Amino acid sequence: MIMEGVNPIMLALFLGSLSLIPFLLIVCTAFLKIAMTLLITRNAIGVQQVPPNMALYGIALAATMFVMAPVAHDIQQRVHEHHQVQAGAKQPERQDPVVIEIDQPQPERRQSPQRADCVRQRQKRDLRGKD
Repeated sequence: MIMEGVNPIMLALFLGSLSLIPFLLIVCTAFLKIAMTLLITRNAIGVQQVPPNMALYGIALAATMFVMAPVAHDIQQRVHEHHQVQAGAKQPERQDPVVIEIDQPQPERRQSPQRADCVRQRQKRDLRGKD
């Protein structure tokens, strides 16, 4: 096999980064919560292996894609806006107005889509300390 024009170090880094995709799927999405809920539900019903784990993980993956679609869409819009700004185009108008508080520090003014999703799903009981 001839690899002309391919840097072996870059190829190794690319293949290494591909191995992080399952880790990022579990850490950055609701996949683990959905999969565990399905597994616990299956065990609560009283069946051990019907449906099989692969089927439950497939359902969990489909549900994760459905749940995370708005976040992915927001990320895609922000990347597109960033590329337009980098290309020298005019700042695009956002459909939803961004409210900025004056007292808020600069880094927290605009949250990442993942952080905003986590904050939206957080419950008030999670914000309290242990009593």
